[in-house]
Amino acid sequence: MKRLVQKLFVILILIFTLNISVVNSKSLEEIKLLPPDKIRELADTGDAEAQYWLGELIANGAIENWMDLSLYEYRKMAMEQDHPAATYRLYEQLRSGYRISDADQVFLSELVNSHLIKLANSGEARANWYLSQDLYDMVTEENRLFEGKARFHLEKAAELGLLEAIESLALDKRWSGEFTSALELYKKAYLVKPDEFTVDPEWRKCNILGDLKDFYDGSVYYYTGDEKIVFLDAVDKELYLETLKEGRKHSCLYLMTDLAWELILRYKEEDVMEAYIIASDVLSIAKGDKRLPFSASNAHIILGYAAHFFKDMDEARRQFSQLSPKHADTLFGDPFTVNEVCAAFGVSNSECRNFIFN
Repeated sequence: MKRLVQKLFVILILIFTLNISVVNSKSLEEIKLLPPDKIRELADTGDAEAQYWLGELIANGAIENWMDLSLYEYRKMAMEQDHPAATYRLYEQLRSGYRISDADQVFLSELVNSHLIKLANSGEARANWYLSQDLYDMVTEENRLFEGKARFHLEKAAELGLLEAIESLALDKRWSGEFTSALELYKKAYLVKPDEFTVDPEWRKCNILGDLKDFYDGSVYYYTGDEKIVFLDAVDKELYLETLKEGRKHSCLYLMTDLAWELILRYKEEDVMEAYIIASDVLSIAKGDKRLPFSASNAHIILGYAAHFFKDMDEARRQFSQLSPKHADTLFGDPFTVNEVCAAFGVSNSECRNFIFN
């Protein structure tokens, strides 16, 4: 009887402990809805999701007195409970060196690496990707021992469906002349959804579409001795145009510009009007980013051509005059249209350049 009572007591203790654990355990989505003080309370009692999310709040300055809290300590505590996202954030923090002392760098690097290896072995794509990048960084001409291992993790990350890894492998295949394999990988990469750790996913999608465009318009080539051989197997005008249209969906400026030129050169009113709309969008986006002067110049040229098509010579001159001097040669490299604009104002070809830019 005494033994039976002891067993029942142990069972009750286990049930009570389990209930406490269930009550305290919350999903990440539930934790995001809690006030910061409650999140910190959960984090300090060992909840890995709370520790991870508190790290995110600290990193983004979204909590009071965030500078007084250790960013990496909470991420480290979550990582040590096998939390993948916390591991990846701590890895990224180590790469940047943000709020980590030199003394802690060495210790943490070894610790994070050990957790990345465990995650990679369990089938985590991003862990394989990060390991591959670190190993490639260690490859030198004198020491290439790490290259094979880096390649293994890169291929594993690509096999597991990580966007960055698939794109990287596609680029590698392209430059090594394995064009058919590269093309298939680029197609796959475009269809893959980026995860929360993918940096600038729209920019990455634009790069992938740009590479696909190169295959479809015959811009991919290789050399045999001094002879340039164009890879023609993938050339496809219809797929080329579809790729440009996909680029428009992602606001890829250079693909939008190419699409506008394709439409302009059809010399049909509805196509030229669509080109005008696309170029207007390119110009608006480029003006919001001063790093894109060439996109803005291309847009001005297209808008000028469209205005010329619709016989609005004042607007054509205005658009052409917006070009910077270093981009003006692009316009006058094919002077027929701009000379027609000048002729409408009674200006000779020899005086046209001065007329447009003054």
